[in-house]
Amino acid sequence: MKKQHKNLTFIFGFVIVLLALLFCSKLLPEKEKPANKQSSQTNPTINLVSLNRNDMVSIHIKNEKSDFQIESTKEENGFVYKISNLETEGTLSVDSIEHLFSDLANFNAVRVAVENSENLKAYGLDSPKAQITINHPEDKPATVLKLGADAPLSNGVYVQLEGDEKVYLVASNDAKGFSSKPEDYLEKKENSEAKKESDEKVDISN
Repeated sequence: MKKQHKNLTFIFGFVIVLLALLFCSKLLPEKEKPANKQSSQTNPTINLVSLNRNDMVSIHIKNEKSDFQIESTKEENGFVYKISNLETEGTLSVDSIEHLFSDLANFNAVRVAVENSENLKAYGLDSPKAQITINHPEDKPATVLKLGADAPLSNGVYVQLEGDEKVYLVASNDAKGFSSKPEDYLEKKENSEAKKESDEKVDISN
């Protein structure tokens, strides 16, 4: 009987010790878990625009510098482009134009700045600095992106998608297309001259 009593006392004491350790562990600050640390370093983006390249008929860019449109026509060998309001003569830079179309086909935001854009003035969207309109075939409405003010501390710029009440924050580099002008999509002079010289070279080796 005494032995049984001792066993019960031991078990009871052991349980008390476990409860005490558990209580103390709750009081200690939690260490940062590796998963949380990784997620804090990786900022997930928001896919603001996701389009099929074939559904992008033209891009209309209106900003403080210019107002122009890049038309895209699909042919057997690829896309052919035409730019309106182009005041400077030159060769179109297909790479630059296709880069613009590619960026806008999959346009991402860093985060949502505000869920309800009742006060557009606070974000410079009451009178946008620039607007990009992506035109689609006749059976689809256009996709319109509006560029607002720069965010504090150079954290990006505010952008709104027409038809969406939210205001988004976009990385400054991703918003460069908003401020472009027609001449930005011409081959650089030095590149054109280098290409011309390359075409004019004659192989005189035997």
